[in-house]
Amino acid sequence: SGQITRPVVTLHTTGDPIVPVVHQGLYAAKVAAAGAGALLDQDAVGRYGHCSFEQGELVSAFGTLVDRATP
Repeated sequence: SGQITRPVVTLHTTGDPIVPVVHQGLYAAKVAAAGAGALLDQDAVGRYGHCSFEQGELVSAFGTLVDRATP
């Protein structure tokens, strides 16, 4: 629906064979259409694989979420 009420961070691999990276943009469009674009942060990692993130990438995404959620 795109109707988010709290900060959301998404992380995607550009070469994901299961969930294509284009879904990230489609989700951003839904969130923006619902008027919640300011709550969404998205990042993509240039790598093949489904959720094949490195530890530092995950820590960075989590840090972004914590920063956004902390008043």
